[in-house]
Amino acid sequence: MIAKKRNIQTFLIFSLATILGGIYWYVRSFWISGDPFSPAGGNIFGHYLWNEIDLQVQTAEQARHGISPATLDLQQAINKVGSDVVFYAILSVFTLRNNKILWVFFSIVLTYVLFWFSVTQGDRYLSPIYPLSVLLVAISIASLIKDINITNYKLGRYFILMCIIFFRGDRCILNSNIFILNT
Repeated sequence: MIAKKRNIQTFLIFSLATILGGIYWYVRSFWISGDPFSPAGGNIFGHYLWNEIDLQVQTAEQARHGISPATLDLQQAINKVGSDVVFYAILSVFTLRNNKILWVFFSIVLTYVLFWFSVTQGDRYLSPIYPLSVLLVAISIASLIKDINITNYKLGRYFILMCIIFFRGDRCILNSNIFILNT
């Protein structure tokens, strides 16, 4: 729907669907606390469920994650939380070509990651974007296989295995060492 036509009707349908899908949370928050943006709107609507100290503690807790957004080092922030697949999904921009839906997927991942980078950098907050990131990485690997012209099935499997080892091998070793040290 997004990639096929660009007119006001399509935009309005998409906007209405997005609003209907997301408005529940804000209506619920307003119903419970009188603050549709609870707890962030506490200074405007008053603190009901959270007091000012709760909000300060939450802000301090979130500040412990990641790196300073002022550094603008997205790669370091992603590496710190161990989400290589998200970083490689961003690198998939080099293999997208002219496929509009893949550009939409890439835009969703990039927008989400930039929002994550500037707001929280907590590892758990990247989990909603993992499926789309894995899809982009898989399509990129398939595109590389096609570009390299690997027609032999066995050779293609070895290529994919090498990509997996290259992309995740260091994390597997690191995680197994942490597991051994913690037991």
